[in-house]
Amino acid sequence: MKACLVISSVLLLSSCSFLSSDEDLRTLPHVQNFDLVTINQLNQSVPLPGSYNIRGYVASVMKCPEKVLCIIADGISLYEDDSPNPSDEELRENGIYVAFEDPDQFKVGQRYEISVQVDHERIPEAAWPTCTIVGYDLIR
Repeated sequence: MKACLVISSVLLLSSCSFLSSDEDLRTLPHVQNFDLVTINQLNQSVPLPGSYNIRGYVASVMKCPEKVLCIIADGISLYEDDSPNPSDEELRENGIYVAFEDPDQFKVGQRYEISVQVDHERIPEAAWPTCTIVGYDLIR
């Protein structure tokens, strides 16, 4: 009887932690009610400043180690396609880098809808606009 109770308790605890793991790291709200645009449209043509939803696969998560001076701020790069290793050129054309704290809540290869806010006009020399993430949801 004790063995059944122990096994049941372990299964219950492991299933609870499995079910809540996506939300445990969340520091941002869910996706907002903004117009949905492609990453390419955000990079090239939609009016800025503005707030939009974009969808993409996480190509990389950048997290600067503690006590290290990093050139690139913490954040994620998103790519419109599910290519496992997009080239730098593909990322410039159909991707975007979004800097923010706590990028560990995103997983490489997963697809997300992300609400972004752009507070300034497009800079011609920049590969993509500087965005602030204001919400997200994993697309399953």
